[in-house]
Amino acid sequence: MARKVSLACGIVASLLYIVMNVSIPLQWQGYSFASRMISELSAIDAPTRSLWVPLGFIYTTLMLAFGWGVWVSARGNRPLRIAGALIFIYSVIGLAWPPMHQREVVAAGGATLTDTLHIVWSAAWVTFMLAAIAFAAAGLGKRFRLPPRGSPLCSRQSRSRRLASANGSGSTRSRRSRSCSRSAC
Repeated sequence: MARKVSLACGIVASLLYIVMNVSIPLQWQGYSFASRMISELSAIDAPTRSLWVPLGFIYTTLMLAFGWGVWVSARGNRPLRIAGALIFIYSVIGLAWPPMHQREVVAAGGATLTDTLHIVWSAAWVTFMLAAIAFAAAGLGKRFRLPPRGSPLCSRQSRSRRLASANGSGSTRSRRSRSCSRSAC
């Protein structure tokens, strides 16, 4: 039961992160998705820092639980066990994320060590995340890239529509995606 709950934490964490990235910027008047980085939402003296930091802590805690759940679920699957460990590691990195200053402060020469460390933490976090994805893909094989049976992604109409749009043609007859062939779904 605890294993299933910890795996569900990964889904909840992902949904929370989407909500954070969509709703918190709306609280900052003048924030532009096109010209500002997500990290600026948690910057020192940013108007959204008081929202981002507690929700970020919850996200990270959920990801720690998810990493543990992947680790426990691996059951002899070494790549999957490594993926769980990497998720756990990048979540620990997230707990100690150094704050950055707003870009106006940095541009005026007010950058400090925490601004540099923020970049280093970001690079490490992304590196561990990409490695976790690669190991999860290796550990799960075809299950990682194929949609589940009966999902809308695997229906004949969905396959046809995806192929038609990918090929740029309007015809949807008798084309089959290799990853979603009849034997795969």
